[in-house]
Amino acid sequence: MQTINGIYAIYPELFEAEKRVADFVTAHQDEVLEQTVSELAAAAQTSVATVVRFCKKCGCTGFHQLKIKLAREMMDERT
Repeated sequence: MQTINGIYAIYPELFEAEKRVADFVTAHQDEVLEQTVSELAAAAQTSVATVVRFCKKCGCTGFHQLKIKLAREMMDERT
């Protein structure tokens, strides 16, 4: 999965709060697709702003685009 591999590639450059988001996203991909940005922030014990910054570091315009990329890649992987 390109997005997950991208997260692993930038992981060393992330701040600690962003690493918590990365850890949650990589471990709970299905769950992230059902969450709002606020729910992900709470699950990762960080702020909404940190989630948005993390998404931008992943090359996305925001959380919604990250979810779309993850969903597409998961669908491709299952077919």
